[in-house]
Amino acid sequence: MAPMPVILIATYNDDGSIDVMNAACGTAFDYKQVELNISDEHRTTENIRKRKAFSVSLADVSNLVPADYVGIVSAKKEPQKFSKTKWNAHKSDVVDVPILDDLPFSMECTLEFF
Repeated sequence: MAPMPVILIATYNDDGSIDVMNAACGTAFDYKQVELNISDEHRTTENIRKRKAFSVSLADVSNLVPADYVGIVSAKKEPQKFSKTKWNAHKSDVVDVPILDDLPFSMECTLEFF
């Protein structure tokens, strides 16, 4: 299916800093659920398992460069990954996740099953 949207998943790390990854595989599961296919090696996966929450945002053309950056660089190798995007975020009032302010769309999600 094309074109594929750029899906960004945001979580909090153990120290409260923000982690964001670009996920190639994700889709609507039903009208109120999303399905993400991400590998165990990602810090984001670890964070989702621990916190049972994440946000999903969609990138637009104006965010092409930082969205690409978070897809290429590993948070395990670059602890300042999020700050290098120059994105802004705030804490959700609904679940324990960061909301990426610079992106046009965000969903606040809780983990149903893994």
